[in-house]
Amino acid sequence: MKKRYAEEYTAQEKLRILFISVPLCLLILVSCEIWFFPWISWFASTAHCHELFGITGIELIWSGLFVGFPFFFLFPIGIHALIRGTKIIKYEQYPPVGEQVFQKTVIVTGIKAKIRGYSYYMILPIVLYLMISGYYNANDFIMKSTDKNFDYSVCKAK
Repeated sequence: MKKRYAEEYTAQEKLRILFISVPLCLLILVSCEIWFFPWISWFASTAHCHELFGITGIELIWSGLFVGFPFFFLFPIGIHALIRGTKIIKYEQYPPVGEQVFQKTVIVTGIKAKIRGYSYYMILPIVLYLMISGYYNANDFIMKSTDKNFDYSVCKAK
């Protein structure tokens, strides 16, 4: 049986994707370095001074790290995975029908393709597990963090 290959992006399309992706990634990286990382560092060092909607800054830090971070990525990754997995299962073909690839890729069909399609569905329960276990880990860290004697001199007077 002759191998079939998925349709590849043209050289022009690859360059277009590169010229869009690289500046966008650099913009995100520079923005994080200039604004987000310094802000989160400041907030973490003064977390005991902050409160938002009755939630302490310490709870925000630990819950954000162990629950919020996985939740933040669950939607874009989960939606993409569910759509792609469904296409693979529907057409019993990997890569899915109509999807272009960057390099020469053999088309996988039948049960092997379906297994790949169903494997995309595993992302959701894995991330949900991380969020649930993260909730309990965050609570442990919150309890350990609240036992410390904090330096309240770094807090601004309200």
